[in-house]
Amino acid sequence: LLFAAVEYVLFNPEKLGLPKYGDNDGVVKTHGQWVMMMAAVVLAVLSVLSLLISIVYIFIALAVKWLTMGRVDPERKYPLRGRYHAMWVFNLHLMYRVNGILGSLKETGIMSRVYRWYGARVGRNVRFS
Repeated sequence: LLFAAVEYVLFNPEKLGLPKYGDNDGVVKTHGQWVMMMAAVVLAVLSVLSLLISIVYIFIALAVKWLTMGRVDPERKYPLRGRYHAMWVFNLHLMYRVNGILGSLKETGIMSRVYRWYGARVGRNVRFS
């Protein structure tokens, strides 16, 4: 849908009240400039969309962890092939994805904050490498 809208704007700018190619108003003079401008807009929209999807995924994984497992008691003995083990493995895979999303931010305080949200006891000034 996004590409269809971009194609419509690229090839029918007069219908939208946009400047025609070759107008001397200084906005867009050639078809190439128009294509480059629309490509930049599409790239910016896709970048923002990717960032938003990543942030939403992190919070969905966090909610799934707390809804399925809750707080883990380290003193309790959990059976190896039980329900809790399956939930732990599932949440472990979700956490691997979160680490992949935030991989470039490990040296900042964001990862320690995310791990705290997951229930880990991490100090305030901890940086992961």
